[in-house]
Parts: sequence; structure tokens; C-alpha cells
Amino acid sequence: MEAPPPRRTRRRRRGAPRPLVITVVALVVVLVLGTATVVGLRLLRKDSATGAGTTTAVLPSNDWAHGAHKAWTLDTSDGAQGSLTAVAGNNDQLVVRNTTNYAPDSGRIEIRVTAYDISGDEPQEQWSTNLDYQTDPSLSHYHYYTPFYWGDYIIVDDKLLRADNGEVSDAPWDKFPGIRGNYAIACDEENHCSAWNAEDPDRKLWETDIPDSFEYTHNGDSGILNGVYEGDKTIAFASPSTAVDLGTGELYDFHIDYSRNKEGVFQSDESFSIRVLADGWSKYNARSDRITILSPTGEELETLDGGLPYDAGVYLTDSHPRPTAAELKSYIEDGDADWAQIRGEFNKNSNTSCPITLTIGDSTFKPADESGSCIGLFPYPLAGPRLSLSSDGSVLMSSLEALSTSTGRRIGGMWSVEDGELIDFPGSKFSHDDDKDYNVFYLVNPELVVTYECTANKCDELTAYRPDKK
Repeated sequence: MEAPPPRRTRRRRRGAPRPLVITVVALVVVLVLGTATVVGLRLLRKDSATGAGTTTAVLPSNDWAHGAHKAWTLDTSDGAQGSLTAVAGNNDQLVVRNTTNYAPDSGRIEIRVTAYDISGDEPQEQWSTNLDYQTDPSLSHYHYYTPFYWGDYIIVDDKLLRADNGEVSDAPWDKFPGIRGNYAIACDEENHCSAWNAEDPDRKLWETDIPDSFEYTHNGDSGILNGVYEGDKTIAFASPSTAVDLGTGELYDFHIDYSRNKEGVFQSDESFSIRVLADGWSKYNARSDRITILSPTGEELETLDGGLPYDAGVYLTDSHPRPTAAELKSYIEDGDADWAQIRGEFNKNSNTSCPITLTIGDSTFKPADESGSCIGLFPYPLAGPRLSLSSDGSVLMSSLEALSTSTGRRIGGMWSVEDGELIDFPGSKFSHDDDKDYNVFYLVNPELVVTYECTANKCDELTAYRPDKK
């Protein structure tokens, strides 16, 4: 979702030290450190003149419609204790993060980050870097972030690694930031926010005070800057009512009265929710069931009568990640959604995110994994661009929204649009039933998927697949 309020504050539970369990958190939905939540930002196409960068999430090749075959395997453990914990990809580079050792009693963590050139028939190591961390031994879980790209760097926890050679430097922030293209923003416990650009990470772009920004940006379930407008400015929410220009630090008041209940949840007094459009914002009032169109900086432009039809949903894609105000208006008033590549039926009263059907061109089907379980796909506005289509529309891919500047992304399924069948990756299965044992699928570039199976927090071997040709 892309609605700033409400947000929930998570409190740290105090108690006796317990054995440390390492849990990787991908930069795809939420990022967790200890028991506080920090979030990454949704990636969109952007002109580099604004400083937001031009990296775009990768789309699947049309050739996956013909099937997949194993290309190579890679044992990432190198005989070390621990296991593979995360991957990130950018074009022909694959970065693998391994936990090589950890000492629960002292909270000491040792990791290895290795980069591979995956342009050829076999992966070739480019560089490898070892990092040490001291964590709080009183915490039962050590949560950390997957590596991801930021300009010429790879962010690994509080370190910056040069993508070309692995050279290590300290990140300029104290609290883990939200990332949008080349921008990074972090707010401290005094609600003092600072921003940087990957082109010159040693220089702050700006710093300013934003009330409630620390609590808002470091907790919640769906994102630090939950919806980012990109046009001639890049504007994102840093509190329930205040948005900030990431390039200049200029603040915009969206005039949303809010409070916090006894659980620490930010609540809009008028039940407002705000979602980003391609050319501004929409503000939905749940009490009146009306939507107001706002300019990028928060000025009210037009109020529409009636809410969105949730039973006949539209699904956003990477090529159309959000509607314009005119498209939203035509959808509300006339039911016109010709702008959407994917339509679907959805039962809003079913307590599930499963669509009844998806319709793409002349094909209608219900996507599911090997177990027959449906892939959770809420329609707009309950979710953003979780679906991708190949350039000719023959391949459908579901993914967690691209929240970093890596071109690669973790995916949840890939189907042939013609017959609605799940594409088979021999030896690896898309499955979402078991929280302990699972397969990770990661699309590195259009023609390379890597997978690894995690069992009891152990996952070492990567298997790579390439698409079959006609």
C-alpha cells in the first residue's frame, strides 16, 4: 500500500540474553533491525537530472515462455561456518553475502561479501571482502539488510563497498536510511533528518527537523517513504503529514490531522490515506468515500465522488507503476481502466490476497505455485507494481516491489501468459507454504535467475537458470 498513516510503533522486549539467531531481511517489503522497522523505497524510472538515478528494475526475457534449464551451480560456503544469507544483482554482477561466523554470547558477527561476473557460461569471482560487526548480545535475533546498490556503491549494513573492487568505507549515516535512486535519507531520535546523494556520499545535501519523523520512518509495516512522487521534484513523506523534497529538503504540509493511540499507532483523525500518482497524489477519506486529487506539493485540485471498485481490480506493472489523475478519475467515474495492462476479479470480503482471475490480453487465468496455492496479489490501490510483463507480454512475473537501486529482484513466480502455466525451473520450486524451509528465486538480469534453498537457516548452494530458446 501507499498510505502514510496508520503506523505502528514496535517496542523492544527486555529480558535475559538468549542465543543469537541470524535472520536476513530483504530490501523488498520491510527492513528490520532489532525490533524496530526501517524501510526501503520503491524504485521507479527517473531522469538523472534530478539526482534520483536511472536504474530500473529488470524485466524477464520473452524466452522464459519456452521454459528454463540449469546453467551452473555455485557453492558459496567455501568450507566456512555459517551460510549464504542474501544476494543482490546488477546487470552482469552478482553479489553474495555469507555469514561466515557468529558468536551469540558476545554478539560478534563475521560476514563475507563476494562479487561475481556472471556474463559468461560460469561465474567468475571479481572480489571478496570480509566485514566484522559487534551486535547487542541481549537480542535474541540479529536482523540485517540484504546488500543493495547505491550509485557506484553497495550498501552492506553500515558500510559502503565499491561495486567495482569491494573497497570498504563507512556509510555517512548513523541510522539506516531510506533509499530512492541516488538519494538516501535518515532521521535520528531527535527528529533531525539528513540526506545524501550517491554521487558525493561524503557531503550532506541538506538537514532539517521534521516532527515525528524518527518514529514514522523507523517503524511500521510498509515503508519509510511510503510512496514517492517523481517529476521535476522527488517528494516523499517523512511523517504522517509532512513530505520532503529529497533533493533540497524543502517541506510540504499536507494538512493531515493525526494522533497516536495507546499502542503507538499513528492515526489520521479523518481516516485519510494518501497514495502517489504519476502526476501528484490522491487523498482518500474513508468516512465520506471521496478522493481528492492533490498537486505534487499537496495543493487540493479536485474532489471525486465515490471510492475505488475493489471487486474488479486493476494491477499495476513496472511499465505503468501508477495511474495519472485523469486515469484515476476515469476509473472511478466510468469504470474505464484501459490504461492497465492487467485486470482481475478480486473478492474484497474473502480475507485473502488471492485474485479470482487475472486477465492479460486474450488470456485469463489464476496464477499459483507448484503446491496449487495462489500467489498473493492485491489489486491497486491495496498494492503497488507487484507484477511485470516481458516486452511482448508472453511472460508474467510476480515480485516483491523493487525497493532498491539494484536492477535484480526477488521473485515469487513466473508464468506463460498464453496458457497460464507456471514456468518450471528443474530442481527448484516456487512454494510459499513453509516459513522455515523455502526457495529464494532472484532474477539477476533478463536471462538469468539464481535460486537457493534455505533449510534451518542454512543455504549455501546457488543454482542458476537461463531461458530456453525457441
